[in-house]
Amino acid sequence: MAAFVAALIIGGVLAAGEAGLAYRQAQQQNRAARRSATIAGRNASIQGKAVNDRAALEQQKRLAESDRIRGLIRTRVGEAQGTGGSYDALLGTAAYDDGLNQAITEQNRAAQAAGVQSGAEAQLAEIGSHIQSTSLAALMGGFQGAQQGLSIAGSADSLKHGS
Repeated sequence: MAAFVAALIIGGVLAAGEAGLAYRQAQQQNRAARRSATIAGRNASIQGKAVNDRAALEQQKRLAESDRIRGLIRTRVGEAQGTGGSYDALLGTAAYDDGLNQAITEQNRAAQAAGVQSGAEAQLAEIGSHIQSTSLAALMGGFQGAQQGLSIAGSADSLKHGS
């Protein structure tokens, strides 16, 4: 009987140890997942800023090119002694091209920003799947330890009755 009681005590100790260990592991895993989520958020923010900066630079380049084209039109029309109709038509075409270029740049920026957002959401969802309940982990660890203790108690009982 003493061996059986000792085995039960050992089982209780194992259950408590397993529960504590599982709880601590879950805490560490959750902490790491939260750190990863913070880093992923910062990364998405940096990428989003880079997308916006590239779009702003592209807009500036397009505006400078549009100004250059308008200047060229003015120069050419002035050299040809100004025929107002063709000057207005050329400026209208340049303005249309400028607007189209800006719209394309904005669409590209929006698509890239959506890609960054989507990637960040997918990464955060994946990180979230690694977070676990510390209480459940401790409970499962306790069950595993208790199962080991019962196994030891059963073995001790078998040895006692087998002798």
